[in-house]
Amino acid sequence: MVMADIERIAIIRCPGATLWGANAVNVVVNITTKSAHETLGSLVNVGVSDDGVTSGTVRHSFSVDQTTDARVWTQYREHDSFLNSTDPGETPMDSMIAGLRIDRRTKHNGTFTFIADWSESRLSYEETVFDLSPSYVTRVPTVDHSRQGSALARLQRSFGESSSYELQAWTEYAHADRLSLGHRSLVSDLEFTLRHKASERHEFVAGLGTRYHTDEVDSSAQFRFESALSQQSLFTGFVQERDHPGSRPFHHHRRNQY
Repeated sequence: MVMADIERIAIIRCPGATLWGANAVNVVVNITTKSAHETLGSLVNVGVSDDGVTSGTVRHSFSVDQTTDARVWTQYREHDSFLNSTDPGETPMDSMIAGLRIDRRTKHNGTFTFIADWSESRLSYEETVFDLSPSYVTRVPTVDHSRQGSALARLQRSFGESSSYELQAWTEYAHADRLSLGHRSLVSDLEFTLRHKASERHEFVAGLGTRYHTDEVDSSAQFRFESALSQQSLFTGFVQERDHPGSRPFHHHRRNQY
């Protein structure tokens, strides 16, 4: 992501599965990015380092109308002297990513956010593969080509000072091509969260969610899998009551994927 668009990074050191999902076991790293309205204008950033890294960032934010703002951005990074952990040779690598964000202010103190991005990366190197002739191994030039895309839509709405709800849908697709293996995965997630402050001390949080996850691995001459496809479905629901000692204002929690 564009570093200038990051508003804050919070480290939450406690179990938080009810608010952050099933994987929030010991700690949550919550990265909050600025809205498109907060980054109106253009940004161009070019960097060159002495270790062979060249990078560039272009970002532009603009207002669509009085209630809608949008941001588009792209980044490119080239590394011409990346050392492979298993080979002392040099392995060039380049990557590109582009993204879009739309923020809209709706009626009744609500917001709608849509975020999408697409990235590709290529890593060139020589891979050692098995051969039937002496010396039984050979070096083959290859290129790892990885592609990944994601989209998120979030609707938030408040009812006065005591209640709010959030509906969020998110999906991510990844595809990697390699000489030995290929891999494809798809993750889709749908969540609904309702918060209500019953009194000055007691706040109730409830939610429902479902997630679908599929993984598929392509076999090759070196590796073969009997079960190359895996599919999983997860359904969740929770109710939580939180006690706030003393009187303090109601706080709207916000969950961001990125």
